[in-house]
Amino acid sequence: MQQNPLKEMFNQSKEEFIKTGVGVILLFLAKIIIESLPMIQNITSPLSVEIADIITAVILVMTAIIIYNLGKNISDKVGLSNINIHGKLIKGISMFISALILYYAFEDILPVYLAKANIEWIYSYGFLALFLWIIGTILFRVYNEFDQLLLVFKTVNIPSTNQTKKNKDNDLSEEKGIKCNKCQTMNAEDDQFCINCGEKLNTSASEEVADQEQPQNK
Repeated sequence: MQQNPLKEMFNQSKEEFIKTGVGVILLFLAKIIIESLPMIQNITSPLSVEIADIITAVILVMTAIIIYNLGKNISDKVGLSNINIHGKLIKGISMFISALILYYAFEDILPVYLAKANIEWIYSYGFLALFLWIIGTILFRVYNEFDQLLLVFKTVNIPSTNQTKKNKDNDLSEEKGIKCNKCQTMNAEDDQFCINCGEKLNTSASEEVADQEQPQNK
């Protein structure tokens, strides 16, 4: 039975997702702790930005690195298997999220200095070009390996527990029942005549089978 490729990828990369989640939580806990330190309120930044903005930028940059590494590790882990395209998509999505985090990380820092030279537009245009490149890469991979991506939507028909039990009961009843020689209908062991055609049943054959099933050692 072939497992769903997307489920297989998540099973292989479960530890990576957990590690990334823990890492991001620890970073934001560190941010809260740092901003709560008493000396932070007394620090005057020589730069044109607040110290809190610098701390936020550092935390967001580290978060972007962690998320990018998540995508890279998943892509490397499943890159040699039949779910290669899904690893590439995870890597592309992680790059997009990381770039978005970096945009917000420096939004209150870099444009301030770029504005002094009247080139603050570089910041937005630069990230726009980065986002277009990432989106284009993802779309190209989806188009180029669309057949592998469709494996996600393939399902495997697994019989339900009730159906399996029903089939098992039917098989068991057929083993213990008496088959009519005329119409081949299965009847109960204690039936004398066929429930379908009324033919007299050969009960001696059933008794012989029952005797063979009894244990030899009493």
